[in-house]
This record gives sequence, structure tokens and C-alpha cells, in this order.
Amino acid sequence: ARESPLFRYGLIHSQTGERTVEHSARSLLARSFCIDEQVLNFLLDRSRLDDRLVGICEWVEEPIAELEALPLGLNHWQKLNFLIHDPQTEACSLLFYFQGQDGMGQREVAEALAGEKGNSLLVFNLAKAIQHELPFDQLVRTVFREAWFQDAVLYVEGFDVLREGMQAIAREEFLKALVEAV
Repeated sequence: ARESPLFRYGLIHSQTGERTVEHSARSLLARSFCIDEQVLNFLLDRSRLDDRLVGICEWVEEPIAELEALPLGLNHWQKLNFLIHDPQTEACSLLFYFQGQDGMGQREVAEALAGEKGNSLLVFNLAKAIQHELPFDQLVRTVFREAWFQDAVLYVEGFDVLREGMQAIAREEFLKALVEAV
């Protein structure tokens, strides 16, 4: 079914040109499907950024920022250090919202957190994604899936672009995908 997880998360696709009423009426066994190329790369252990995300994402394989080197107050540093090393939060998905003007060190903190956990960092630029040729909801699902495939910490930059009045639908799609991802 079109609403099944395999389709919803883009793991498989109907063959091109089969979106007709006649196709929908056919039995599942009579339809043609193909596996998503990035899923195939994942299964074959080929680590590379999904082609659809080139230009809107940056993959930092080995983050070099260190938490101790960041200009954080002692209180903030202790809290972050506790959160990422506490056994009760080890298996949990941690979400952080960094508030402040651009260039205040949010990305460096995200990179340091990824490095502390031994993960790569996937930086997703929302402003570029909104202007991309692919549908925004498809890109967002692909980004969340890519972060999972690459065992990466996802850092979303430019969230303020979704606060603009014209982006209400995109904001809802992003928040829905965020809830599904955690």
C-alpha cells in the first residue's frame, strides 16, 4: 500500500510510469517495485551521502570540535557531558534546540557532541531544502533516514526559515518527520 512504511520512508518505489488507475487496481504481485538506490548502498556497505542531499547537506565524517575546548560556561559543559555519558540516556535519541543568532557556536557544539559519541555529523540546511526541486517532505524523510543509515548526529541549520508565514506547511511536515524519527 502507498501508506506502508516501505513506501513512506522511501525504501522502495513503484517503477516509473506505473501511477495509473489500472496499475493501482492490479494485484500487489503484478506490480513492479525497485529498491531505493541509497538503501542498496547501505546494504552493500557503501558509505556516501545520498545524491539527492548533495547541496543541501554536509557530511562531517570525523568531527574535530571538542566539547572541552568550546567557550561554554562550566554549568553548560557539565550538563552536556552528563547527558551524553549518562547510561540512562545512552540508548535514547537526544534532541537539542540551540537558540541564538547564527555564528554563536551552535554547530560547533553539535559537532563536539557528535565527536564525543563517536558519530559523524550530518548538517541539513533548511533554507536550501525549501528551494530544492524535490518535494520538501521527501527531502526531510530522506535526511532523517540518511542520519540513521550513517549513524550520524543530525544538525539542522536555518530553522527560522520555517517560521516565515509562507512556510507553515513545510514547518508542519518537518515537525511531523521529527516526531516520527524519535
